[in-house]
Amino acid sequence: MNRLDYYAASRIITFCNLFVTFSEKEAACLDRKKNKKPQGETVAQDAGIPLPPVQESAVSGIPDFESLYSSADFDQFLKKFDDELNASVEYFTKKYIECAVEPSDEPPAADIVPETADLTAELQPEPFPAQAETAGTAAVETSYETGVQAEAQPAVETPVEKSPVRQEAERGVFEKVYRFEMLVGVQTMRYGKRFFKRLRRVLLKPAGMLRVLLRLMLLTADKLFLRYFTAFHREANLLRTDVRGALRGLRESKNRNILTLASIVRHYTVKALTRHRRFFKTVFNTLLPAGALAALLLVFAYYNNAGYALRVTLNANQVGFVQNEAVVNSALADATGRLQDPDTVQSSSRVIGKTSYELSVVPPGQLSDEKDLSDKLIEGSAVQLGFACGVYIDGERICAVANESDARGVFESMLEPYKADKANSIVTFVEKITYSQGLYPVNKDIMWDAATLADYLRKPKVGKKIYVVKEGDTDYSIAIKYGLNEKKLKAMNPDMGEYIHEGDRLVVSNEVNAVNIKTVRTVVTRDTIGYKTIKTPSSSLYKGDKKVLRKGRAGIVRITTLVTYINGEAVSSKPVSRVVVEQPVDMKIAVGTKSRYVYSGGSSSSSYSHEHYTVSVSTDGYVWPVPGLHSISSYYGYRWGRMHSGVDISGGGASGKIVVAAKSGTVEYAGWDGSYGNTIIINHGGGVKTRYAHLQGGSLQVYPGKYVSAGQAIARVGSSGNATGPHLHFEVIVNGYRVNPLNFI
Repeated sequence: MNRLDYYAASRIITFCNLFVTFSEKEAACLDRKKNKKPQGETVAQDAGIPLPPVQESAVSGIPDFESLYSSADFDQFLKKFDDELNASVEYFTKKYIECAVEPSDEPPAADIVPETADLTAELQPEPFPAQAETAGTAAVETSYETGVQAEAQPAVETPVEKSPVRQEAERGVFEKVYRFEMLVGVQTMRYGKRFFKRLRRVLLKPAGMLRVLLRLMLLTADKLFLRYFTAFHREANLLRTDVRGALRGLRESKNRNILTLASIVRHYTVKALTRHRRFFKTVFNTLLPAGALAALLLVFAYYNNAGYALRVTLNANQVGFVQNEAVVNSALADATGRLQDPDTVQSSSRVIGKTSYELSVVPPGQLSDEKDLSDKLIEGSAVQLGFACGVYIDGERICAVANESDARGVFESMLEPYKADKANSIVTFVEKITYSQGLYPVNKDIMWDAATLADYLRKPKVGKKIYVVKEGDTDYSIAIKYGLNEKKLKAMNPDMGEYIHEGDRLVVSNEVNAVNIKTVRTVVTRDTIGYKTIKTPSSSLYKGDKKVLRKGRAGIVRITTLVTYINGEAVSSKPVSRVVVEQPVDMKIAVGTKSRYVYSGGSSSSSYSHEHYTVSVSTDGYVWPVPGLHSISSYYGYRWGRMHSGVDISGGGASGKIVVAAKSGTVEYAGWDGSYGNTIIINHGGGVKTRYAHLQGGSLQVYPGKYVSAGQAIARVGSSGNATGPHLHFEVIVNGYRVNPLNFI
């Protein structure tokens, strides 16, 4: 035993000593039950650990173990036990490190653990020879109760005999441990054996059933197939052996004459058929149905893929197969159109020849489409042909050009002027342009060069160009737009009435282009967002009067629009997105609610009668311009072959009736204006003006620059200027255009 093992054994003995001491305390409790002096008390005191007192319970003669385990002495004992165990572990670790660094055969010092030196000496084995040198070392012992160190005592060389109580306690502890371990082992074996037995029973039962089922399947297969196959294989081996023997016999008889060899062959053949009759019967019965089934599948597959079609012949010569009669008719029409002059109409039989078709079975992949059949019909005709590229506009053949690149170049040159802005525009043709390679008649009416095609495309042809009337259009504006006058526009559209309406279709030209170029351009514009006008009633203002409380400000919106142009002329627009850049600010105004009275009377202001009228102001701020008259003698529109740009308000006793401002605004003109006579023009802002004509001389009560309110008297009805009688000619002018006044008042 080396030094390290000795230290380990010493610590273990110390631990066991403490454990035995505790066992003695339990034995002492049992002695007290018998009113005997505990024998282990001396041993416990020798170990330096006094036993805690044990009280007896209320039951006579039974120690109170509850008081023992809850007493302060027992707590001190546990603390002593824990301290000794911790000191042992710490010391063992320290010595382990020292021995690992500096190995030595020196025995440990006697003061390893002072508190348990006597217990170690009492239970330790025979000391090593090296321990004799440390025999004079005294152990230091600390009193458990007082904590005062005792004087060093000389080491005891003779071992102390163990007391019977300690020996009995040790045997009881180890016997309990042994019995516990044995019980655990036995129970583990019992339950393990039972578990695996049940598991084997659960698993083996289905396995046995599966094994029986598998064996049944194998026996069935062997009975039905394997035995038959084995017998067939055995018979085949015998036949192969006989054939080899026959061949060997023939080789040995090769020097004989032909008749002998034929006799030998016939002999072996008869012998094979007779001996292996069952084999050949089986082969025949197997291969014959299999071959018939294979032939049936091949025939079915062939006819399933082949199908039925029309076999087309030209002048008794087959030219191809087609799916239906419509393909034949389309191919004949295409071939006839490609072969004949566009200005000459002839039947297909005269141009191509006599064609016929009949129902037939066609192999897979033999069907022809319309173009292939058309080419074959042209090849079968008697016309001189040449390979070229046909040019078609909306399906109508225009000509044939020697190669496709020349034809494409002509059309691309027409698009170039419209591709100036390539970044945000797409330029294409309105018509569908297609090219078709094929055989075409070699004549000048059909075969063109690139220059001839370009001249044809740039020249207009006879046709009608239609314009769709939009909102705000007039016959005059449409005529000016297309370089016409109103008379010529009406001559081109004899059904056009006196008035035009949105959506009407007007002919603006009798010539159309061969092709039209469409340009779709992305246009980004900025527009204003109108602000709202919030009106607040005010009793301090007269009706028609307004007071601006807060000025409005229009918002700004960025609009992205796709604009479509046809030959450079915008025909439609489609907004794509609207992004508000700046929000509008609403206007707040105060609107008067006081009633305003207008008196009617004679021509002079001093002769007013007491009759009065209440002027009602609409939500848009307009009033009826003559409160005393409500009849219209002439409306807005065409009259006597010319446009009447206003309304004439008249009635009984019209002369001298008061004329009021139709809306609040600033007087822009007041005076004589030619055929209008005495006239007043009021500017209401926003591009809106009103005109009051044929007013009575000397009745004008306003002057330029004066602000008037809606319903305020400005003049009287008269017949000045070019007028047939007293009336008010009233006009509404919006951005310079005279519009229908009845839409406002």
